[in-house]
Amino acid sequence: MKIQANSEEACKLEQFMSAMGYPGVLSSGYYQQNPLSCMPFPKFQHAMSEVAERIQVGHWLVIPAGLAALAVASQWSIKVRIPEALGNQVHPSLIIYCVALSGEGKTPVEDLLFEAVKAFHAEEKQCFKERNALYKHDMMLWDDKLQGLRSRRKKAVRYGHAVDKIEAELVAHLQVEPVKPIQIKLIYQDTTSSACFGGLNSGFPSAILKSTEGSIVTNSKLIREDGAKLCSLYSGETLTIDRANENSYELDAQLSLLIMTQPSKHEQMMLKIGEDIRGVGLPARGVVFDGPSFQDQRDPDKITVHTEHTRVFNARIAELLQEMRDGFYDPGFSPKDIGFTPEATRRLIEIKRIYQVATRKGEILEGAKDHVAKVIENLARLSALLHHFEGFSGDISVRTVNGVLPICLQSTLSFLSLFVPDPEVDANADAERLWPWLLGFKNQGIYRFINKPRIVRYGPNSMRTPKRVERALDVLLLKGLIALVPHGKGTGECVDLYPGIALNFMGTPTATLR
Repeated sequence: MKIQANSEEACKLEQFMSAMGYPGVLSSGYYQQNPLSCMPFPKFQHAMSEVAERIQVGHWLVIPAGLAALAVASQWSIKVRIPEALGNQVHPSLIIYCVALSGEGKTPVEDLLFEAVKAFHAEEKQCFKERNALYKHDMMLWDDKLQGLRSRRKKAVRYGHAVDKIEAELVAHLQVEPVKPIQIKLIYQDTTSSACFGGLNSGFPSAILKSTEGSIVTNSKLIREDGAKLCSLYSGETLTIDRANENSYELDAQLSLLIMTQPSKHEQMMLKIGEDIRGVGLPARGVVFDGPSFQDQRDPDKITVHTEHTRVFNARIAELLQEMRDGFYDPGFSPKDIGFTPEATRRLIEIKRIYQVATRKGEILEGAKDHVAKVIENLARLSALLHHFEGFSGDISVRTVNGVLPICLQSTLSFLSLFVPDPEVDANADAERLWPWLLGFKNQGIYRFINKPRIVRYGPNSMRTPKRVERALDVLLLKGLIALVPHGKGTGECVDLYPGIALNFMGTPTATLR
């Protein structure tokens, strides 16, 4: 649902945002509010601003990559205790969905903010290679000894000798079988469901599945067929994975998603499987981002090479990853439990109430009830991740909740833009709005024809979408006020303001307004 300035939807949106305490200005279909401007999270805020300035991109493209790095570094090590009236205790994994044009800067942004994660990933890969080589060596020696014990037992049985001592040695040997090392693999890139779930089951049970080109959105059965399983992992449930030719297994793991795709691929997805994906609840659980392109605003003279805050960001991510690794090898480790202060809990309840009011019939979020049902949980997860990342002590404060809220509001607006269809509008009412606008050109006595694209672009503000213009023109056509005639090549049409009157009859205009 694209919200136009000065429309009825824009007024409803302004009321909703004002109730949250974050009024702003709607421009070009986007709410001009930067969540970074009011964040009480210095490490995160300064790094995101630095990367945005360095790559010359919008905040809405930088924040998703930053949050994904936080999730992969912390989701295994902490749990967020959502207040009883609002939810339960969960690991703060995230589903992040971002739509941006090709060339907007998705890859360089991710490269900068995932530097520590990728370095850790590469280091673990090399360490695993070395540990696995030692394991194979130890396994070979262990297997040789096992074969020797079996041979001795077989020989003793053949000659009728006692085997008690040999069997005791055999049992003792079986108890010291070398343990195959586990690789801490944190990143799965454009993979299949079987590879991702299998890796989480046999390896480290926490990772991120990411796609910077969004190919998994339209091509992978991981999204098309396993959306419900992804939702279950997000909710902290244990999955039963059934396989035809292999043993089934129970999967208890944390998996975040970072999907950065292009508008064309998003539209393709919505046309093919949009209803199915929304039906299983995947988009509703997501933190969603889109925004205006910055490609035409880039100035080479303003490119900066500052990296101070980005280095601080990645250094903190590296600390968290090291804590995660230490905890994994510590048998007594348990995830850190993070809750909310009473004041923060009251604020969460207030935010939930405002969201729920906005889902009533005729309100701005009437078509986004599924998103609203999960928004408080996402707010809690984001609060826990930023609280932990910044190194704050104690429970999550109301200041942290208020600092995270603009990110959730941005996600809500993007969800409306990307996943909620335009509301059905009375075509007769639109026709009544459009006819005076067309009549103004007819009364000028200059133009007879008006191109349809011009109406969509410059017509009445509240109906600047092809679908609404088409429906309004159909009403005017049935009333005989206009005619639709072919224009140019292909299937193009334009509006004839003098239906039924021959060209050049009695001095009627012939010009076309393009």
